[in-house]
Amino acid sequence: MTYPQLGFKVNPDKKLYLSGIGPVRIFMHRPLLGEVERLTIKREASEWYVIFITQREAPSKPPLDAVPEERIRGADLGLEKFATLDNNDDADYPKYLRQSENRIKTLHRSLAHKKKGSKRWKRTCFALARLHLSVKRQREDWQNKRIVEILSHCDILVMEKLNVEGMRKNSHLAKSISDASFGKFIRKAAFKAELLGKHFIPVDPWGTTQLCHKCLTWVRKDLAERKHVCPNCGVKLPRDLNSALLIKKLGILSCSPSDGGLSPAEPKPLPSLRGMVSQSVEAGSHQF
Repeated sequence: MTYPQLGFKVNPDKKLYLSGIGPVRIFMHRPLLGEVERLTIKREASEWYVIFITQREAPSKPPLDAVPEERIRGADLGLEKFATLDNNDDADYPKYLRQSENRIKTLHRSLAHKKKGSKRWKRTCFALARLHLSVKRQREDWQNKRIVEILSHCDILVMEKLNVEGMRKNSHLAKSISDASFGKFIRKAAFKAELLGKHFIPVDPWGTTQLCHKCLTWVRKDLAERKHVCPNCGVKLPRDLNSALLIKKLGILSCSPSDGGLSPAEPKPLPSLRGMVSQSVEAGSHQF
């Protein structure tokens, strides 16, 4: 239920007045900053939440072309290491869904043996909803902390704009990809960068796993191969680190003054490696 602009008021005694409902006691976990424009009431697993949407002035950002290279971070997302940065910093995702999978299966089996609509069926549904909500909150808390940690050490964050729906078509990895929630992580990174006065630059993921970051030679690697060894320039390093360095290179090239101050949410076109390699490499890339 949403109140657009009117119909609600927050009192100093931490009570929320809602038109048609009356005063409601609330527990505010952070002070309201800016002018409240909209209020939404949400129920999730028998818990009620009030979401305030406020309008406030965003912090100023440094010009893209004035940010030094050491303050630019390229991040490669993956399943073995969730986020590998170009400075070789990485993090393992705790796999919260996998940790709770046995409990979820047990509850589903219990639910299947109960009469639909009965009290026991409803209690089991509630327990299942609470467990899924707990997994969701664990994932979001971890992602929020990781993003803030990355943004605290850079002014520009460069990430691939992944096609998560296409990635989930791989039946062997679909559950792990859904558990990692790459799409939500990228959206959170763009939102928090804007909130903290940082730049977020999404780039085209084409070629970032196969090209060498130093000489742009196409080095064929399947998903199981975790090392990058370039036969042309001799570079040897982990595959994810090579991808992060390539992503950072794309970010640096997109920071020119001719950028025109495009919004980080929708750059047109996306910075891509396609224009940095020969046409023969791009034309033959589908074979790999």
